[in-house]
Amino acid sequence: MKMKRITVMVIFAALALPGLAAAASRIADQEVAVFEQGAGQCQSSPGDAERIRCVAEALQRLGSGLQRGNVSEIAPQAAPAMRKAGADVAAARTRPAALSALNRAQAVVRSLAAKSSGEATAVYGHLMRALSRAQAAIGGRG
Repeated sequence: MKMKRITVMVIFAALALPGLAAAASRIADQEVAVFEQGAGQCQSSPGDAERIRCVAEALQRLGSGLQRGNVSEIAPQAAPAMRKAGADVAAARTRPAALSALNRAQAVVRSLAAKSSGEATAVYGHLMRALSRAQAAIGGRG
């Protein structure tokens, strides 16, 4: 009887995973859309220091937002990666240093996407979009 219950649980988990992945991707997309609005406001900030601070705070909020729903089940490193990116950008004192921090964050997210299951790929794709927007807001390529 115990073996039957375990088999049923495994089958249920396999059937539920695509739904969880789609929900996680939607949540990540929503959080990145909110981030992009904030990054747009950052871009209009006067001076590099203000833009860097604004983008760093927006990345921190994105990291916090990614903890809701089931994003952490599908892509467990998504929220910590964005919070770390925000901390690294906040520590930057110049525009080149902030852009370098964002480049490192993109490399980390690319690595996470490559190592993750297929279900998490969409979530990490949304994060790459956010980091690209952060670069544009600070004044780099985007």
